[in-house]
Amino acid sequence: MANWTIITDDHVKAAGYGFVVDKARTASVGGVDPVDYEIGAAVARVRRCVAAGGNALDVDTAKVPMSLLSLSVHLVIWGLMMRIRMPMSEDQKEQRRIDETELKAIATRSNAVPIEEPDEAAGSGEMSQPQPSPVVLGRTRYFTHQTEDGI
Repeated sequence: MANWTIITDDHVKAAGYGFVVDKARTASVGGVDPVDYEIGAAVARVRRCVAAGGNALDVDTAKVPMSLLSLSVHLVIWGLMMRIRMPMSEDQKEQRRIDETELKAIATRSNAVPIEEPDEAAGSGEMSQPQPSPVVLGRTRYFTHQTEDGI
């Protein structure tokens, strides 16, 4: 079984929110599918937190760790619900707080549960490493206030 997976709208429907998917697609304007957009946004956010926590990413940028699949689906659901202006229940709000806390713990490396190794690890180009700032060396100044009279 794969350690990382690709989220589809079927995952959102399987979570019991098919009506949210249908309503978001019906209410959408323009050429962008709101479900695909929210899936992409959720995947990007989860992968950013995983990388920030020092974990390796899968080479496929559409994949998330299996252990974070339900959290990723929740992010899609919350995004779609906000898009169609559907109010959240208290249970949903509490789950959203839990999801945010878990993402923060992953990003700050304070989680006790390690993230699965990717099926095919991405190289260092996936998340670029910070580069030192270039050093600009100035040339020697011959004409300054100290060496010239009358300036």
